[in-house]
Amino acid sequence: MAEKSKSRDEAETRLEKAQKRIQDGQKAMREQIAADQAIRDRTARLRALRLAKEAADEAERVKQAAAKPTKKSAPKKTPVKKAAAKKAAPKKAAAKKPIAKKAVAKKAPAKKAAAKKAPVKKTGKAA
Repeated sequence: MAEKSKSRDEAETRLEKAQKRIQDGQKAMREQIAADQAIRDRTARLRALRLAKEAADEAERVKQAAAKPTKKSAPKKTPVKKAAAKKAAPKKAAAKKPIAKKAVAKKAPAKKAAAKKAPVKKTGKAA
């Protein structure tokens, strides 16, 4: 009888461990689903904020474009005194000397080394 009781206790222990693993797996799955949902909610909220900001920026841009005059008027010319005109006149640029190019010696094209023939071995036999 002791053997049956011992094997029954082991079976119950295995069953409890298996049930515990199943419960842990289900808990982990619920946590993962909740985390995924939180990410989707946050993304949707941020997207709505971004779209609202873009719409407000576009409305502001359109409002500013409508407020600007469409036709540009020519700037008014004011009389300039002769002394001020002379000071404002640009000075003549000094003549620049052309930059002398240094003479660069051109290298002669490299000649390819003539193919050397392998020396012929001389044998003691006369031909």
